[in-house]
Amino acid sequence: MAIESSAILITGKFQAELGAHMLQEPGEGELLIRSALTAISPGTEMRCYAGTQQDTDKYPFIPGYCLVGTVERQGPGASLSVGTRILMGGTKKSNVTTIWGGHTEWAIVSDKDAIVIPDGVSFEAAVMAPLAGISYHGAMLSKPEKGEKVAVVGLGPIGMFSALIHQILGAETVAVDTVALRRSMVEGMGLTAYASIDEALAGVPEGFNIVVDSSGVPAVLKEALRLVRDLPWDGKVYPPTRLLLQGSYGAEGAPIPYRELFAKEVRLLVPRDRMRVDTEAVLQLMKAGKLSAEKLLSTVQSPKNAQAVYTAIKDRTEPWMTAAFRWS
Repeated sequence: MAIESSAILITGKFQAELGAHMLQEPGEGELLIRSALTAISPGTEMRCYAGTQQDTDKYPFIPGYCLVGTVERQGPGASLSVGTRILMGGTKKSNVTTIWGGHTEWAIVSDKDAIVIPDGVSFEAAVMAPLAGISYHGAMLSKPEKGEKVAVVGLGPIGMFSALIHQILGAETVAVDTVALRRSMVEGMGLTAYASIDEALAGVPEGFNIVVDSSGVPAVLKEALRLVRDLPWDGKVYPPTRLLLQGSYGAEGAPIPYRELFAKEVRLLVPRDRMRVDTEAVLQLMKAGKLSAEKLLSTVQSPKNAQAVYTAIKDRTEPWMTAAFRWS
């Protein structure tokens, strides 16, 4: 028996609307999920909206990869019980193209792919876990030592989570962003923020052990490297400085400024998304009260407002970090 579901459809470049698609009943080891909230990943989904993400010429398609909801029905052999609160990416089954299929009222997921949301973690926090997991994965590569100095450039959601997670792991972390509202937000969570790279260097003239470029803007990368501390040329071996490319650079990629990397003997780190263990780790940080992820969710809207929400994020006409849609 087919299941009809509402979903947000990208129907062309800069065109989003609430439409419908059809799901199949959950099969062996699968679950039918009733969505509560789905969140926008601003970097990736703005490329989907603009038609520059890979495979986004296959209109219409369902975007998104941040979905929280509850188990409504079990397929044969599924282990998670009805009513369990879960986090997932996108629906496994649809008669419409999915990239990645997260913004949907109903979804099908394998129970082995569903992540159970811990007790005490709200849907509003949990829906941000995939974004926080990307930042956590980067921090596992940069391996900040207690007391090391970290600068995060660019305070979109990934940069904001990166700054908070490096701080949680014991690093002395500052943030850099030209947008006053973003600086105010991160300062409200206990970090120092600067309006420019020059200002950050004036505040910490010795430079930083770890620099995280979360801007996703290739032109910013070379400037961000100025924040990496210089190592003495005295014949001694020093712990490596690190440059973590945490931004989403799109098809044009990120130019590698070799001479600057060479001069500072920088270890270049390029995380490839997140793994399940990263998402589960940030959910535990939320449960422990160490990561207030819901503070980064700026607005919750009806899916009927999809076009207006996507446009506002693209054009930055609203002071939003990101947005979510409420389905039930």
